[in-house]
Amino acid sequence: MNTLRVAQVCVLTFETSTNISSASTKEINYRKPDGTVGTWTASLGGTTQATYTTTGSTLNIVGKWAFEVYVVISGVDKYFDITYIDVIAPLDTWT
Repeated sequence: MNTLRVAQVCVLTFETSTNISSASTKEINYRKPDGTVGTWTASLGGTTQATYTTTGSTLNIVGKWAFEVYVVISGVDKYFDITYIDVIAPLDTWT
């Protein structure tokens, strides 16, 4: 499992192994550890990757996050494998 830190700024990249460059909708669905769900508009990375650049407030809760790429290609909804990422507090905040 991948690990990131709370408030870490990074580019989340999800490989779909499918050419999604023609998708009319490209999104990354997420579920935070507290159960909150949401959607980010994804950017295209190459032809098979969905990406999203986080800000300092994006990854704001410690715990296991779930991510799922969703696209619409030629009017067909397609969901990809769920990816889990652990978000941890920076080491200097551990007690």
